[in-house]
Amino acid sequence: GAVTQTGVINTGTLTGSTAGSVTLGGANVLTNLGAFTTHGALTVNDSTLGLTLTGATSSGGNAVSITTAGGALALGEGSLWRAGQ
Repeated sequence: GAVTQTGVINTGTLTGSTAGSVTLGGANVLTNLGAFTTHGALTVNDSTLGLTLTGATSSGGNAVSITTAGGALALGEGSLWRAGQ
């Protein structure tokens, strides 16, 4: 099923895996986005100081939206993968 957010996530590295979509559009405080796999759309919002992609991120061919404020979105050693691309 779909994963949605109520509140704020405050963590150094966010990772996850689900068979559905993920919408984390709150004013989250994240440093890194690690390995994250969905089989639906993926939306992640970071509200402070930039975000580094440190793990493979896959959406199973669905839309991916990663936003950050106050700093750069750095594509560290991780990668974005979308089936059919």
